[in-house]
Formats: sequence, structure tokens, C-alpha cells
Amino acid sequence: MEIFIIIFFLFVVFGFLPWLKHTIDEFFSSKKYRNENQVLMQQLPHLEKQLRIKYEQGFKEMEKEYSSKTRGLEEEKEKFEAQKSLSIFKLNSTMMKIFDEYTEKRLNAYEKYFYFKKNPSWKSADYIKGIKKEYKRLEKENRELNLLLSEFIEEEQEEIELNNSFDDEEKAFEYGKIEKNVWDSLTYIEKLDIILEKYASTWKNKLNIGLEFERYCGYIYEKRGFQVKYWGILKGKSDGGIDLIAKKKEKTLYIQCKYWSKYKFIRENTVTQLFGAALKFAIDNRDTYESFITKVYEKKIEIILLTKTELSEEAKEFCKKLNISYIENIEIENYPRVKLVEGLEKIFYIPTDLQYDNISFLSTNKKYSRAISCKEANELGYRHCYRWKRATF
Repeated sequence: MEIFIIIFFLFVVFGFLPWLKHTIDEFFSSKKYRNENQVLMQQLPHLEKQLRIKYEQGFKEMEKEYSSKTRGLEEEKEKFEAQKSLSIFKLNSTMMKIFDEYTEKRLNAYEKYFYFKKNPSWKSADYIKGIKKEYKRLEKENRELNLLLSEFIEEEQEEIELNNSFDDEEKAFEYGKIEKNVWDSLTYIEKLDIILEKYASTWKNKLNIGLEFERYCGYIYEKRGFQVKYWGILKGKSDGGIDLIAKKKEKTLYIQCKYWSKYKFIRENTVTQLFGAALKFAIDNRDTYESFITKVYEKKIEIILLTKTELSEEAKEFCKKLNISYIENIEIENYPRVKLVEGLEKIFYIPTDLQYDNISFLSTNKKYSRAISCKEANELGYRHCYRWKRATF
């Protein structure tokens, strides 16, 4: 009997031990899983952050590569256009050379004819000889000018001219492009605000975009307390390479504004031209070369390049060597375009007024500020400037 009890006991013990071991293993493995899960949950935000950073870095690299390839394509396109223009130039040069040789032979034939005919006409022969000499001079001059012109094929830019619209209310109405009965029902200030609104929404055309970029950059420096002269707009093609002249106390800024395509780099030749333009302007205003260089290093004169695009690495190196500051990737944002001037009278100007760019901060002893709209200016007690009208007799 005892043997059976012992056998039963051993059977129970050996049957229970595996189950107990299995239960203990499950318990510890479950605990281990929970611990690992807890650790992973703690690490999850960090892993997500790392993954996001890697994704953003990868996206930026792809974007940079795409931008680089796009720029490369644009540069290749520009080179192709330049080569095309140069090919046409060379073809025209060849044709001109053939024509010149033909013309010279004809003139030689006429000269010989008047010399050796039965009754020689020395006067006519000498006249033909003079024509031939003058023709050769003009031919040489034309060749030199064409050669000079070919150097600027790659630097071709569209000239922007000042568009002085709205000399009278009728032009303003045409610009507004609304029903005449609605237009007639508006007040003068409301009409001006429509003109201002239309201007603000259409300045991106090729005619005005360069001017608007200069005005926006000028406004930025006005906010910094500088008296800004809109030299490029006022002088047009004869601005000498300087768009804005900003002054504050003893400090003078010579600023050039370049609103170029974002796919086109600013090259080093633009930087050197800007330095030369600033130097010439300073010398024309009673500075010497030595005093100009001294003032540049003392920061009394600053040369600044403002651009919508970017500078090439070579251009940046030139800027560093020549002490030229630059700001890249400037976008035109909305800004107060109505200029307020307070003197004997309170007068406001909008961009379509002829004297608009002559009004600058601290340009006179008059108080100067800006407003977003003509309505705001009118509520502050300002009136619109009088338009000049031709006298009638």
C-alpha cells in the first residue's frame, strides 16, 4: 500500500513540476515582455522624432537636388540661347563681310572708271575715294560695336520703364475696369483705393516688378530710420548702377536691387560693377579713392546687394573681399504704399502719382509717415496731392 502511495506521489510530483515550470516561465516571459514594451513605448517618441528628422533631411536633399537640376537646366537653356544668338551674330558678321568686300570692289571699280575714262574726272574719283575711306571707318566702328555687343548677350535683361499712369480721373476709371454707373457712384477716395488695390494686385507684370522691388527695399530701410533716395527710379537708365541711396547721420548706403529669376545666380561681375558704381558715385560727390576705402572699412559707407535670387559662390567670395553686404531670397510682402507728408498741409501720395518717388523719409523738415489705404489717410486728415494740369488759353 505504501508503495502505491509513493508511486502516486511521485507521479503527481513529476506531473506537477512541468506545469509549474511552464507557469513560472510564462510569468517571467510576460513580465519581460511588459518591461520591453514599456521601454519601447518610452523610446517611441524619440524614434518617431529621429524618423521625422531623417524624412525631412531626405526631403530637403531631394528638393535641393531638384532645385539644382532645375537651375542647371535653366543655365543650359540660357547658354543655348546665348549660343544661338552668337551663331546668328556670326552668320550676320559673315554676310556683312561678304557685303563689305562686294561694296569695296564696286567702289574701286567706280574710282578706276573716273580716273581712266576718256575724259578723266579727277574730282569724282577723289569723291569716290573719300566715300571709300569713310566706309572703311564706319565698317571698323560697326565691327567694334558688334564685338562689344556680343559680350553682353548672356547678360541681356529686360529694361523696366516708369509707367506714369492716371494723369487724370478718366485713366483711373479705365484702370479700375468696373461698371461706369458703379464708378460714378463712388467717392474720390474710394476711387483712389480701387486704383491702389489694382496696383497692388498687378505690380508683378514685367513693366513694374523691378520698380516695386526697389520701392519695397526702400521702405525696409526707411523703417530702420534711413533717409532713402529712390535713385534708380528717378534717374532711369542713367542711375549709374545704384538703385537706392540711404543715409542716416554719417552713414551712407549704396544699394543695388536685383529682382531676377530664382533660377539665375548673381555672378561676380555684378558684384564688381556694384563696387565700381559706388566708388564712382562717391568720387563724383567729392570723395577720393582713399577716403572711400577708409569709409568702407569704417562702415561709414556700406555697399549692399539685395536680390530675390541667390549669389554664386564666386560672387560671395568677391563680396567678402570687397566688403559688400548682401541679402538673398527677398520676397515682396504687402506694405503700406500710401505716403503721408505733413507740412503746411497734410497731403498723401500713391504709387501712380508723378511725385511719389520724390517723397522720402527725412527728405524735408516735413513729417513723413505711411498708411495702408487712402481711406485711412483721409481719416487722418490728409488730402490727395493735386494733379498737374496743362494750362488752357
